Amino acid sequence: MKPARRTRRRSKRVSFSLYLPRIYHFSFLINSKKSKPAKTRNPKLPGRIEELTAKDIESAIGLARLGVQLTHIQQLLQRYYLAKFDCDMAKSGKRGEISLLMERDSGNIWDDVAIGVHNSFMQHYAATNLEELCQIFEKSVIGGDAKKIVEIGRGIEFLRTIATKESKGEGKGDRYRTEILYWKNILDKRREKWPIRKLAEKIGWPMEDSINGFSKLRRMAEKLNFPLELQHR
Repeated sequence: MKPARRTRRRSKRVSFSLYLPRIYHFSFLINSKKSKPAKTRNPKLPGRIEELTAKDIESAIGLARLGVQLTHIQQLLQRYYLAKFDCDMAKSGKRGEISLLMERDSGNIWDDVAIGVHNSFMQHYAATNLEELCQIFEKSVIGGDAKKIVEIGRGIEFLRTIATKESKGEGKGDRYRTEILYWKNILDKRREKWPIRKLAEKIGWPMEDSINGFSKLRRMAEKLNFPLELQHR
């Protein structure tokens, strides 16, 4: 019995504090895994991402991924849909892609307990965001706020349009900065640093840049305050 209890405690060590940026990141990977990285279409986007990173990394990851900064209602809708998709997969007896990608990222094979913890959290996460949306809608109906009700409807259509464009490789986001911020968020919490080559490998950066010591990637990472190891000379 004692060994079983120790295994259970290890399985429950899921970093829920990292879930939101991970969900954003994994949804980005799911939608873009068939398309090649594209250059940033908006020349002002990198500067906006850098500025927002210092204030709110969650919003910065969303901005980097989508190319636009979501409103509060759009964020609630996105969180709900992403979590609900994973929950629907679990109900059908399958593993959701967020679950599978998080398992891969952890470096460990999840047992039934870890999978159950993940599924329970996603159910709670979907319900929490839906509840807040319902409260906003209810207050809008009671207060006669037609604009807020329309905003919810437009938010649903907006996210559907973005998902369609991403699936076709037509998104307006910045893949590399999305990935850099994703790993920055994790490493900052772990108080870890990476050498520039490891970052390049993780985000799929062109290896020909290694001739210059990944100078271009290094400049990008430094502007985003990524925790890089000091270069040994």
